[in-house]
Amino acid sequence: MRALPQRLSPLLAMLLLSLLLQGCNTVLKGVLKEPEVSIEELKLVKAGLINQTFAIGLTITNPNPVPLPVKSLSYAIHLAGDEFARGDTLEPFNIPAGGSETVNITVKFNLLRSTSHLLNIVKSGVQDVNYQVAGSIGIDLPLMGAIPINKVGSIKLIR
Repeated sequence: MRALPQRLSPLLAMLLLSLLLQGCNTVLKGVLKEPEVSIEELKLVKAGLINQTFAIGLTITNPNPVPLPVKSLSYAIHLAGDEFARGDTLEPFNIPAGGSETVNITVKFNLLRSTSHLLNIVKSGVQDVNYQVAGSIGIDLPLMGAIPINKVGSIKLIR
């Protein structure tokens, strides 16, 4: 009869440790406020007949009293309801306490594969474009996982 409790002890210990770590993760996420993400610049850098290159400035604002070391940023950007870009940052960066950091992204866009709605936006010149940025920010702090982001807004397309 003693063999069963001896087998369960390591399993029970791992289960309790897992629950404890999950609880710590929840506590840390409850203590830190989520960073705000917005598109500060959407600029047409190069316009070809089929391919266009855009520069996107994503600004991440840290509302916390401590700096946030970001190890990763995964994003999906939608313009006027259509997916425009998707990717991950390649290098870690820091967001100062109570400050902001801008991450610059270059996106190549193929008009032949775009929807007609995005094609009309690119051809029409400077105008307000609705956007959505969704994804997650990986924070390089003990017991911190990825923080989901989801921001909607409007920005002018600059040529």
